[in-house]
Amino acid sequence: MRPIILASNSKARAELLRRCGFKFKVKASNIEELKCPRRQGAKEIVIRNALAKVRAVLPLFKTGVIIAADTVVWQEKKVFGKPRDKKEAFRFIKELSLRPSYVYSGLAVADINNNKIYADSEVTKVWMVKLSDRQIKKYLSSAANQHINFAGGFDIQGKGSLFIERIDGCFYNVVGLPLAKLYKLLKKCNIDI
Repeated sequence: MRPIILASNSKARAELLRRCGFKFKVKASNIEELKCPRRQGAKEIVIRNALAKVRAVLPLFKTGVIIAADTVVWQEKKVFGKPRDKKEAFRFIKELSLRPSYVYSGLAVADINNNKIYADSEVTKVWMVKLSDRQIKKYLSSAANQHINFAGGFDIQGKGSLFIERIDGCFYNVVGLPLAKLYKLLKKCNIDI
């Protein structure tokens, strides 16, 4: 199998790939991600960011497949990326616990050998339980600054899962890597799992 490169420092994305049995290298792109001003642009922005990550890493490899993703959370005309600090994470979680939100992920896969890049996106609707200030503070104090690694400030695969009432769509999209979409894009690159 050709080498697989994950263009991300995301521990959650790397863990998902490991669980699926992938052997891969990590080479983060470190690009400046575009911000998403509104829901109508969320899909386009996450795809553009994922493509930019792939293109930033592409010149570094002569063979293989590069995987990149970008995720944002949208709720009522607001976009929630990764919080800068605990204060912002608190505000994000507080707002997200009041109403349903939408998690958008863009996914890009570059087939280096065939000089092709494929992209797609996924959206998942998420309902959180309404949280008190005390509950949010307790979560943030126990998360050991992990909140800064997740769009919206919470992790659906860890302690943050306790706050998720239900989802409509792909669970792995909320983690940050829509695996069914990834499978389809890898098949286009003739990577059979």
